Amino acid sequence: YNTPDTMKSVVFIDAGSDLGKPEGGNGKTLIMKSLSRLKKVSTQDGKKFRDDPNGGGRFQFADVNLDTKLIMIDDLRPDFKFEGIFAMITGDMEIEGKGTNKFTIPEDRKPKFGATTNYVLMGTGTSVKRRMHIVEFGDYWNQCIKQNESPSDDKHLGKMLFAEFNQDDWDDFHNYLFGCVQSYLKDGLIESDSKSYHIKAIKQKVEGKD
Repeated sequence: YNTPDTMKSVVFIDAGSDLGKPEGGNGKTLIMKSLSRLKKVSTQDGKKFRDDPNGGGRFQFADVNLDTKLIMIDDLRPDFKFEGIFAMITGDMEIEGKGTNKFTIPEDRKPKFGATTNYVLMGTGTSVKRRMHIVEFGDYWNQCIKQNESPSDDKHLGKMLFAEFNQDDWDDFHNYLFGCVQSYLKDGLIESDSKSYHIKAIKQKVEGKD
């Protein structure tokens, strides 16, 4: 069943990006996509995502089925209006494909929402806060790239995540995920330190910067 925690969408954002100077490459998309090892994921292009169904977004969830467990909106634009998906996050979800009949996924069976972005998202207040769980990523891997280093270097991971995994690596990965599930069932959703994000949100609101 859905709880107040599970009805939230999870947003991965880069903490190291300055306003107006977004920088990615820190693993947000990689981590979100890793969940496809456990659940069926529908990936949406955040740059093309339309948050208004009447503005051309009627069919953007056409690949979502009853067995889809996560909708990942990857790389959201700075002007993305989070309020546009409020109803889908907390209520039933209507799916419409081109040339097919519409169907509705009830709220207790619909997929969860996740998103990645390099920007501070528009929208404030309790309506947004109770539907959004922010997870900030540092700029460690971005700095490695700038230094012409790779995660596969021995001084870092020694291999590329997932692409170069052997069976032992996959076993460790799955054990880690199961440990995360156990922690959630025990302690619920833990708020992460998103001080940097909130400071930028206030700065953006005051200065009107993207």
